Amino acid sequence: MPTFKMSFLATAAALALTAGAQSPAPVLAQEDHATAESAETRSAATATNPANTVVAAPSTSTAAMTGAAPTAPPRNLRKVGDHWTPYNPPDPESFTPDATLHIISAGETLWGLADLTYNNPWLWPQLWDQNRYITDSHWIYPGDPVLVPPRPVVVTPVGERAGVPTEIVPQGQEGAPSAALDPMNMPETEDAETLEEPLAAETPGVAATNTAAPTPGAYPGGVSQSTSLVDQDEIRCSGYIVEDDKRGDLYIAENDEPMYQNVTVGSLLYLNHGRDDARVVPGAVFSVVQGEGTVLHPVTGRTQGNYYSRVGEVRVLKVLEDTALATVTFACDDIRVGENLVPLETQTVPSRSIPTLDPLAVERNGKPTGYVIHTKDSIVHVATGDMVQVDLGREDGLTPGDFLTAFAPVHADRKHVMPDYRYKYGNQIFARPDLHQDDGRDTYPDLPVAQMVVVTAGAHTATAKIVYSLREIEVGSMVEMN
Repeated sequence: MPTFKMSFLATAAALALTAGAQSPAPVLAQEDHATAESAETRSAATATNPANTVVAAPSTSTAAMTGAAPTAPPRNLRKVGDHWTPYNPPDPESFTPDATLHIISAGETLWGLADLTYNNPWLWPQLWDQNRYITDSHWIYPGDPVLVPPRPVVVTPVGERAGVPTEIVPQGQEGAPSAALDPMNMPETEDAETLEEPLAAETPGVAATNTAAPTPGAYPGGVSQSTSLVDQDEIRCSGYIVEDDKRGDLYIAENDEPMYQNVTVGSLLYLNHGRDDARVVPGAVFSVVQGEGTVLHPVTGRTQGNYYSRVGEVRVLKVLEDTALATVTFACDDIRVGENLVPLETQTVPSRSIPTLDPLAVERNGKPTGYVIHTKDSIVHVATGDMVQVDLGREDGLTPGDFLTAFAPVHADRKHVMPDYRYKYGNQIFARPDLHQDDGRDTYPDLPVAQMVVVTAGAHTATAKIVYSLREIEVGSMVEMN
């Protein structure tokens, strides 16, 4: 039996990560003990007909955490070795001796495995891509083997090869640089495009930027970059509000494996436009966006626009007459065939110090005020590190790098007043304290509780990240420009 490098990840840690994660978890391992035990005691006829075996849904599912339509668990379970699975997992003995394997335990997720293995949960598609026998990423099964590829490290060419696409060298091989990097922070370079994916466009001399500007107003709020307060991956996976919900005309038409609707990093794609679209040129990079619904203003009730989230990036490799070949270079969520593509925009977020938050500064400073109108994943309460959308934008003088102060309302609470009482005990009469609670005032000046930095700005809306907070805020909280 060959000697394998086995990746033993603590089940307890994975379970804790799964229970505590607020971001979308792509898969959930589940072990239906009742099904397995009952299958052991069934008749031979039943055991040979795994289609009759029903798998109960786990207590926590991807759909429950993301709000997406639930995925039905596979029903055709069969026993492979000492465990039950609907898939055809490879024999662990078939891997090379230097392969790194992990045997799935109950409660584990690809999201959690990526976080524990690479220190970056957003790299879960790397695991799924290397284990395509898992046909439904929402369901993985204890006992199945997972091939764990090395964490890719990007080598940036220098000198005469500076304009050639980069090469990825796995850790442990000659030429791989030091991996002592924050997994969510890319190395600082003058040209961030040199850190992109290794597939070369048809014309190496073409810079990896869009030659045609996007249609004004179609998808405002381009991607910004900051090396201090906002992580680059956070920005690339942020969302924005579109006031003019004009459906985009460029999208992912198909992938190289039509049986799969989801694609991931490295997948080969076909676009619905080719030479007939001036934006589609070799080397052009597009953001993949998903529409998530209409946003109503929390105070006025009026339609503010439609929210779109960025879920990845696509680079054009080859342009044909009426289509183009492209590849996924970055993914932060599931990418599906049919998703809209918009030109990737970059802005600069100046690196500034966070303003001091004075809890006594309850007076307005005379600058524009607005409200938090949307939170990512519709989280009710948000705090430091969360992204929000506000109803202030460029026309209000807001630009990336500006700071906003968020306020918490203070309303009088009359529901928890001590009930009236009066009684005599011994030689003393006891009664409810005569407190002044009838002044008729219900509201008091809002208190400053958080500071935000603007990441992207549209005409009337902007996306900001909470960089410091004393308490949680929510949709409807007032914000003021600093």
